[in-house]
Amino acid sequence: MSVGPAMAVAFGLINVAAVARGVLPAFHPQSFSQSIAASGALWIASFLIFIVIYAPILTRPRIDGRPG
Repeated sequence: MSVGPAMAVAFGLINVAAVARGVLPAFHPQSFSQSIAASGALWIASFLIFIVIYAPILTRPRIDGRPG
C-alpha cells in the first residue's frame, strides 16, 4: 500500500501535532495553551487534506453501478 505525497504530509502533520501536544509543554510550560492551539491547528490541517483527497472518492457512485 502506498500513499501520495499529500497524504504523507497529512500523516506527518498528525505526528507533529502529537509532539506539539505532548512534548512541547514539558520543555516550555509557559506556552501550554499555545502548544494546544498549535496542535489543534495541525490536526485540522491534516484532516482537511484527508477530506480533500478522499471526499470525491467516497461520494461518487460505485463503478459497478450497484447500490450501496
